[in-house]
Amino acid sequence: MQLTAKSLSETAGVLRLGVSETIVHTWLPDFLKQLQTHCPLVDADILVDSSATLRSELMTHRIDLAFLMGPVSEYAIENIDMPPFPLVWVCAPDLELPKGRKLTLQELTRFPVISYARTTRPYTELYRKFSRDLEEMPRIFPANSIAAALKMAMTGIGIASLPRDVVVEHTMAGTLRIADCDWHPSDLEFTASYSSEPSNPLAEQAAQLAACTAHSYSVRASRARTQ
Repeated sequence: MQLTAKSLSETAGVLRLGVSETIVHTWLPDFLKQLQTHCPLVDADILVDSSATLRSELMTHRIDLAFLMGPVSEYAIENIDMPPFPLVWVCAPDLELPKGRKLTLQELTRFPVISYARTTRPYTELYRKFSRDLEEMPRIFPANSIAAALKMAMTGIGIASLPRDVVVEHTMAGTLRIADCDWHPSDLEFTASYSSEPSNPLAEQAAQLAACTAHSYSVRASRARTQ
């Protein structure tokens, strides 16, 4: 991080940054602080949107760097892997689900399932799993906003599949509880992706800084969960 920050310290310009909402709710504030500290001459122009939209914006050079569910499989796009986000099932504390034991998927899906938007990998994985393993397809409520999914879960509309790091404050506050199930969707895999044609040193160095920031965040979150 120090080497990357040193190379950024004299760089000036605007970084057009696309960000998935999951990152907004986790390590984006840490990254922006690092960016502001180590490259005070760089301004960040931030677009928050779905990974599908960010991929399109990146391919058409309307943004320089994207933090999205990746990788972006294009020859001119470079991808730096970020620490994954494990998903957990969460629901309102008073939802009528058994407590103190692992639930089956059949028990869980007696209630509507709140998921990421239809155009995402998590939704596709949920739909395929339910279609294959359940006799009756449960109701699925796709939400293109994590804030909306959290609100729906807290008000008892259904059970949400969300990143553990996003819901931790709500579970600690008692507004949500984790429902342990024998199956949950795969971890969310994110990348810092930028175009290498034409070359963009600012985007490349900012991506490396983001990777360091995300790793530090992941280590702190892991330690906090074990305390």
